[in-house]
Amino acid sequence: MSLTLVVLAAGSARRYGALKQLVPVGPCGEALLEFAAFDALRAGFDQVVLVIRPENEEAFLSRFDRGLGRAMSLGLAFQTLEHGGAPERPARESSSRTRPWGTGHAVLSARQRVRGPFAVVNADDFYGRGAYLAMARRLESLGAECGTAPGVVRGAVTGYRVDQTLSPQGPVSRALLHGDPAGRLRQVQEFPSVERDGGVIAIRGVDGEPGVVSADALVSMNMWGFEASVFEPLSRSFQAFVEGSDADDEFLLPAFVNDEIAADRLAVDVLPTDGPWTGMTFESDREKTERFLAERTSRGEYPSPLWSVDPERSS
Repeated sequence: MSLTLVVLAAGSARRYGALKQLVPVGPCGEALLEFAAFDALRAGFDQVVLVIRPENEEAFLSRFDRGLGRAMSLGLAFQTLEHGGAPERPARESSSRTRPWGTGHAVLSARQRVRGPFAVVNADDFYGRGAYLAMARRLESLGAECGTAPGVVRGAVTGYRVDQTLSPQGPVSRALLHGDPAGRLRQVQEFPSVERDGGVIAIRGVDGEPGVVSADALVSMNMWGFEASVFEPLSRSFQAFVEGSDADDEFLLPAFVNDEIAADRLAVDVLPTDGPWTGMTFESDREKTERFLAERTSRGEYPSPLWSVDPERSS
């Protein structure tokens, strides 16, 4: 079965201050998303699709035409309104809009490049090989699975312990995963502020209400997996969003997931992982990420240069 990795790389990186999707952080100058592709290839994915802005096409092609581009099938998808499948003349579209339309629309932009089950990750996050293995096995099992109600799309989300995703620099935003005893996702709850406060992990909701959460609570770092049939409801939801949203609103993937779960149109399994995670939000995160990758490379988890060997032989 063919598996596709969709990498969301169209962000404007306002907080970072540069095109961080291409920033060299590996021991031999590799970008963080190259480690995602390497781990995905070892897990059984055979295609990667980079969702980018059209004006960055040349930069991405020149950066990845060798190495990553030779190791696995590489495709580009552009996150523009036209490529996202929205109405031709959305009622409230802003002609001056410069921000991307959000993660849900970014996934929709890859529709023409995806033919089967696929995973979604951020270009500026490191998820670890174990997360890709778990996601690949779940996606491969969808075709042989019985018992799901007709018309229900199936998917999965990787869950990380919240205490392994915090920053010493201060509060971060996290999406708490609420699942049932069987491991089925029931809700994604966004918290704009999560941080260590003494011996507890303090949270603050979108309404400003403070609280605490246990260290082993699972959060999403935006690693999702879906059947290709998800594009139909995703397209319908985006069209409705554009018709009724304000100019600067974003169509976010977790909000779509919540709506579809509530309507019994989407069944998502939570895949817990205790593997490592790191990411780059601010320019100050670069040094930490470089050390993180250098340590794993020195332990033999990755070759250096990254694409000097066949990933299937370095397993």
